[in-house]
Amino acid sequence: MDLLKLIGQLERQIVSCLELLEPRLSDINDGREPLFLVRQAINNANKEEKQKIQKKRKIFLVACQLSKEQFNKILPDKSNDISSIYGRLHRITDVFKQANVYILQRGQLENYFSSYQGSPYLIPNDVKKDLLEKERNEIVSKGKYWVENNSQYKEIIDILDSASSSTSVDLGRPLSYLLQDWIYKVQTVFQRRGIKDVEELKNSSDIEWSAYSQVFEDLDFRLNSMGFTCKLKIRADVDPSQPWCTFTHDTVASQVLLYQNF
Repeated sequence: MDLLKLIGQLERQIVSCLELLEPRLSDINDGREPLFLVRQAINNANKEEKQKIQKKRKIFLVACQLSKEQFNKILPDKSNDISSIYGRLHRITDVFKQANVYILQRGQLENYFSSYQGSPYLIPNDVKKDLLEKERNEIVSKGKYWVENNSQYKEIIDILDSASSSTSVDLGRPLSYLLQDWIYKVQTVFQRRGIKDVEELKNSSDIEWSAYSQVFEDLDFRLNSMGFTCKLKIRADVDPSQPWCTFTHDTVASQVLLYQNF
């Protein structure tokens, strides 16, 4: 079947369901009900002058994925249409997938975040950056094994696996560049102000250990008669082999290459 024709049929079915859904949603006033959020989102879309129908269709599709059981209860007379919408949506999704275009079934990336608890239909743009940063920090702190076993991320992981043309990633070069950058920071601060111990090293705002500790751990810093020796290793969730890295006050940072020098 022609893709545009299939999309057109899907859109008409959604509009037909929306015509019955909207008046029925007006009776839902309990904020704990999943469909109450759908009502809020549709009411908000109705206030828009532009793309009102497009926004309501998107809300409907996302709600179909997140509140399937509630939809079947509130629209029993549209059960055949809803089943057809599911079928057409999956067919359209599969067609796009063949062209490496992936549709998020939950509508927006934030709806896959374990830390996001707000409305899945009304996500303010001004909070998305903070939500992404919070989720990234949680993923880094808990590691890839937690991510792989968290059903919240399954669809995203499947999309990334499908879209990726490589089955493995060589982290040697980017990790080496990261380490070189940090070595230079440590050496610069040591030359300018001196560093007494590992705690002072970690607490220095110029050295930014809080950021680098998402990749490195077990930091050790010791003064000696010539200068210092610093030692650390890669976190297990970054590289299970956890190679140790050692450098000194006179190490040439740009020549440090992980998995070769250490």
